[in-house]
Amino acid sequence: MDTTKQKGRPLGRLVTVGVMAAVLAVLSQLAIPLPAMPLTLQTFGVALCGCLLGWRSGTLAVAVYILCLLYTSPSPRDLSTSRMPSS
Repeated sequence: MDTTKQKGRPLGRLVTVGVMAAVLAVLSQLAIPLPAMPLTLQTFGVALCGCLLGWRSGTLAVAVYILCLLYTSPSPRDLSTSRMPSS
């Protein structure tokens, strides 16, 4: 079901984009251990966003996920003002 066709339901579209961004965050933490390297399900999550939501809403869900990652990542400024003793 393509939710991008729901022009009269912007709240429903926003909710589905947020839910798929959360699903992408969960899938990126799951890993399949292989001998050479671990394989995460993040690539599958990105493809799932595109297949279920369509290209516009899927891209928006991935952008929301990336913005959440950027917002929660530490900056070098935070590391320089840390009160923890360096070891």
